Amino acid sequence: MRKTYYMHLILSVVAFFMTALFFCFCEAAEPVLIAKIEMVNSTFKAKDSIRIKYTLNNVSEKAVHVLKWNTPLEGFYNNIFKIMKGGKRILYIGPMIKRAKAGPDDYVTLKPGGSVSAVLDIAEAYAIYEAGEYSVHLAYGILDVKWENGKKLEKNEVFTPAEVQSSGVTFSLLEDRQSFAPREQEYNAQAIPVFKNCSNDQMQTLNGALSSAKWLSMVAETSIRVTPMDICPGARRCATWFGTYTADRYKKVWDDFIKIRDAVENKTMTFNCDCTKNVYAYVFPNVPYEIYLCKAFWPAPMTGTDSKAGTIIHETSHFYAVAGTQDYAYGQINCQNLANNDPGKAIDNADSHEYFAEDTPPIPMP
Repeated sequence: MRKTYYMHLILSVVAFFMTALFFCFCEAAEPVLIAKIEMVNSTFKAKDSIRIKYTLNNVSEKAVHVLKWNTPLEGFYNNIFKIMKGGKRILYIGPMIKRAKAGPDDYVTLKPGGSVSAVLDIAEAYAIYEAGEYSVHLAYGILDVKWENGKKLEKNEVFTPAEVQSSGVTFSLLEDRQSFAPREQEYNAQAIPVFKNCSNDQMQTLNGALSSAKWLSMVAETSIRVTPMDICPGARRCATWFGTYTADRYKKVWDDFIKIRDAVENKTMTFNCDCTKNVYAYVFPNVPYEIYLCKAFWPAPMTGTDSKAGTIIHETSHFYAVAGTQDYAYGQINCQNLANNDPGKAIDNADSHEYFAEDTPPIPMP
């Protein structure tokens, strides 16, 4: 009996180490991505382009498909760099977009040992105006990585994020650069929307979408405000989109919806239909309250998931004068994963606010 016991014990130990060795081997074989950023020059004058080079390397023995979203490989469509001066973060003034589903064209394939690069002028998208020393770091990893398996890439909804190894850089701006003040919001007691480059049909559609956005934002703000504090920790709708309850998170989300509701109800929204990109919409967060409507917006439903009304809420939340949200995750599944894994980012994510407001399918608060 004792001999049998020790034999089972030895076999269990051997099995444990063999399994551990197997997983170590598998993890070691997984693709590894290393990102490098470097300034084209170390010093810049006022009229210079402040160019930075981004290189993404696949240092593994497998080919990998990398989503270009939120990386320099697609240009400026999000706040992709963390630029600091004197302990303060430099304001991002480039576009923030609501995207359609990712397709094959949104990925780049890196062969084993391969790399891809892009050069951007960060002065085009960041408020770099004062002379001095600046530091630059990447603000995002990779939103989605697919290992090469011989299958054709299709439209993808569920992402597999990946952190990348990277380091920061510094540069000096030798002279002050001209700053561009954001447009002042004109007072409009009736908050009648302004339309640019829109047809009559588009204007009619946008009036309906704005009305629906007002209703959704009112319902969203009210649902948070009237939920008793003793019920808040179990509020399923909040937990689904914003993660585990804390009083600070709950208050932050409520404050956001107060401001979103105020914007769509009381500010002069400007709708610009001059956009042919295959996305829903975009804004410049420092330029309230102008929203550019794009190709994916027009066939979207008026309400429901990824709707016209929801798009207006999403984009309105990006304005610094409103909630200043970011785009950490896109799509319902990825936003729910963000809420579970990183509530601190979920409460600052534009799609999370949109899906809370759209509430499709409905999720009760208690």
